[in-house]
Amino acid sequence: MDFKVLPVKFSEQSEAVHYLFYKQHTVRSPVPEKPSDRTLFVINVLPYMDEASLKRLFRDCGKVRRVYIHKKPTPGLPEADSSRFFPTVEPVVGYKVAYCVFTKPEGLQKALSLDLSAESAPRVLSTEQHPLQVGVVKWQQEYNDSVLDEEALKKEVDEYMAEHDARVAEEIQKAREQEGQPDSDGWVLVTRHSKRPVARRTEGLDQRLKEKMKKKRQRQQMVNLYNFQLKDTKMEQLAKLREKFEEDKRKIASMRVQRKFRPY
Repeated sequence: MDFKVLPVKFSEQSEAVHYLFYKQHTVRSPVPEKPSDRTLFVINVLPYMDEASLKRLFRDCGKVRRVYIHKKPTPGLPEADSSRFFPTVEPVVGYKVAYCVFTKPEGLQKALSLDLSAESAPRVLSTEQHPLQVGVVKWQQEYNDSVLDEEALKKEVDEYMAEHDARVAEEIQKAREQEGQPDSDGWVLVTRHSKRPVARRTEGLDQRLKEKMKKKRQRQQMVNLYNFQLKDTKMEQLAKLREKFEEDKRKIASMRVQRKFRPY
């Protein structure tokens, strides 16, 4: 199916017209959240357009249940941050694509049958009732959102640490239960939570270990550290091989001279 062209402009006073391209969302393996019979695939979405503005754009076609925004076409769902204060997913900036999921299939069919002739007026994105935040207003809102709520931050950190402590305690308990228990092959699992006593690391013990390592390094000789040392070593080995070769030649010549014919 070919794309349909939808002209839009920022406000009633805007003269510049932008064009959105959309068609029915069709993939080989659709996800349940993006059914093909109710999902509209939109590209060339403006950077300042959000989920609410896209819903209003197609509200005369039917109720839009959900809008998924991606940086590029993706059959799956966008990644979601599990934390409000420690985001792990980069925000989608610049031009993007969107998947508008209607509540009923009739909404998608109405959107595909819109009158988009050259004479049709562009649809307005920002109105008095629903203004879009751009420029300084958007920067101010982003700054206000960047100010952390200390109480909410403390609550999230405390919840995370509680979950972490519970998970660590569960792992320790599981390791202790498996300690000394042979598996089906007869192997016994040894964990770091073993009951065997371990020597404590004290300053005296650390000092003795350092002195021991220092003496060990002093006993080690630096062999072939530099290139000239490596070259000299090879030359010495080659001279020894040549000397042994000459000695073997002399032994063979002496054996040939001493060889006698002994028929009996």
